[in-house]
Amino acid sequence: MPAYSDEELSSVRSNLFESGHSAIGDWFRFPWHLDRNKRIQAHKTQSSQALAIDVFGTIKTSPDKDRILNVLAKRIGLPPQADWQVDLEWEDLENILKEKRRTQVDVRLSSDSVEILVECKFTESGGSCSQVNMKDLKDGTKGRQCNGRYEPQSNPVNDILSSCALSGKGIRYWEFVPDIFNYNASSEYDPCPFRRGEFQWMRNLVLAQSRSQHLGKPVNVLVAYADHPSLYLSKQLRKGELVPDL
Repeated sequence: MPAYSDEELSSVRSNLFESGHSAIGDWFRFPWHLDRNKRIQAHKTQSSQALAIDVFGTIKTSPDKDRILNVLAKRIGLPPQADWQVDLEWEDLENILKEKRRTQVDVRLSSDSVEILVECKFTESGGSCSQVNMKDLKDGTKGRQCNGRYEPQSNPVNDILSSCALSGKGIRYWEFVPDIFNYNASSEYDPCPFRRGEFQWMRNLVLAQSRSQHLGKPVNVLVAYADHPSLYLSKQLRKGELVPDL
């Protein structure tokens, strides 16, 4: 567990609505978003994690939690629920997708009969697939585990032949992709439709689909974002380019 200074946590506290503080619990063990140097990023004015805590942490601690979330549920076509649970920075402990590093969902809203996975965005775009990044290979050189296309190829790190480097590692994304998107797991695509920012949205959607099948209840994905014409996500949504071929 990273060690945080009192000064670092004080800076984070001052950037968050006080009404959401009690939703965090143990500030030293909370799964903060960190930079490469293991420093918390929630002290930043435009932090998406701060946005999630401000909005949903405040709702979590509100005596009107169920009333507020039932208004939200109604907006997306879900029936009212009697006892909503709000989990910040939630992970699927069952790991249905067999991920090496489990998807960390900003917020999970759940009840006995429905579940909503919430992705919060402020100014940033969706996360891209790491398999196309340069990596140290066994022979001492650098290379990519995926060439950026969805086609049969050998991963130079583990020598596994697969159309998707993640599938070759046993991760189940492409088992659910055909049910959600207009893509055939047996076809080839150039470039891979989930190479760039679309990857994060795909991952959230297949997580929801896998949980829905496993739990036998609706699991929805909701995007909460700061809406302004100059911000990336607002631009993508207005152009209809958030997720390809949905």
